[in-house]
Amino acid sequence: MSSPPLHLTPEYLQQYLASIRETESLYLRERLMHPAIVLRLANSALKANVRLGPWIHAASTIRHWGLACAGEALVAHAQVAANYERKGHRFVDLDVVVVADGVRAVAQVRHTVIYRLRPGR
Repeated sequence: MSSPPLHLTPEYLQQYLASIRETESLYLRERLMHPAIVLRLANSALKANVRLGPWIHAASTIRHWGLACAGEALVAHAQVAANYERKGHRFVDLDVVVVADGVRAVAQVRHTVIYRLRPGR
């Protein structure tokens, strides 16, 4: 599974930082990807490839391997690591790698999602 490419234009970065109310000027000044964009890409890989109803982000573990900058295109490549039930809920664990310009890994994510809530009692 892969996300659609996310082009890190200076305009996108500026809009994203404003939308999350980021006050640290480093990201705009250095034209750097904000670390939270990695989770947005992991979600995008899931949503672009699986028909989902309501779902809940349960957990993520992220390892950042490098910086991504304005002018690069990012894609998240994901595969299902586990699909299981816990307390009646259905979970999926994804192993995700975020790649810049198709050649350089910038982050790895273990992304856990509840994709089906247990039936009501």
